[in-house]
Amino acid sequence: MSADLATSPGLAAVVEQVKESGRPLDVLVNNAGVAYLVPFESVSEAQFQHSFALNVTAAFFLTQGCCRISVQVHPSSTSPPISPTR
Repeated sequence: MSADLATSPGLAAVVEQVKESGRPLDVLVNNAGVAYLVPFESVSEAQFQHSFALNVTAAFFLTQGCCRISVQVHPSSTSPPISPTR
């Protein structure tokens, strides 16, 4: 599965693929990320926005979308447990 997780259409595509599989999602690992290795004062607005979109926004909305699917596939369940990685 390949998608640009820094964009809403990319996130929606992943969630849709999970939904179409018809299988429960037991684990979701949010492991996408980006870092611009430049001096702090050199970070552009575009770099910051892309970094935030991929490192924060994508994890939030991908998890949210997958939780919604989990409840749809298993109506008697609640959202799956979510725990941070360590």
